[in-house]
Amino acid sequence: MSRRDPPDPPPPADAWPPEESADRFIRSERFALLVLMVVEHLATRYPRMDFSVAAGTFFEWIDRRVASDPGFFGSGRFPSERSFSSYVHQAVWNAGRLADRQRRRERRGRFEPFPARVDLVSNELGPEYLAVLHDCIDRLSDLEREVFERLTQGEWPDGTDDRAGYIASVLRCSHDDLAAAFESASEKVMDCLGLKDQRGPRRRKGGGRARR
Repeated sequence: MSRRDPPDPPPPADAWPPEESADRFIRSERFALLVLMVVEHLATRYPRMDFSVAAGTFFEWIDRRVASDPGFFGSGRFPSERSFSSYVHQAVWNAGRLADRQRRRERRGRFEPFPARVDLVSNELGPEYLAVLHDCIDRLSDLEREVFERLTQGEWPDGTDDRAGYIASVLRCSHDDLAAAFESASEKVMDCLGLKDQRGPRRRKGGGRARR
């Protein structure tokens, strides 16, 4: 598995969805292994972020989430283990971003657990959609993937007004190359997701809009 491949779920030991209750499943070795794989993948991909804190936050959150919704695995919410893995991946990533932001703002403060009513993954983004989105992003070139992820869900120092300029300096590329890579990546992801009809008019290199 390459560094940028999304973590695959551990080999299924049982049927999916799990036969045990959600409360028992999130305390199982199978679930712990899945979360560990996700955390290790993200820690390798984003070494500047502390995902040990994110993992603790995630476990506290998922425990509250399941307690408030006993039918967590019901109604076909997670039709495959892959879709659930993508859900965990997104939740841990979001927890990592929140923890990193809080750590920068409160260097000596306490990390408070997220309440059950706060969802680390938007309900508008279904598990299957997240799985497809991750696959689409993984098909991008290295530069496209770096630019797309950093501009849409990356982190930057507090007080950074010129985000594009900051990312261009980190990736050691020009603003034009950054803009071209982001436009190309956005188009490819939207095409992959079947959303190409929602794109606006393409821009020419000179900054104008392409003629129809």
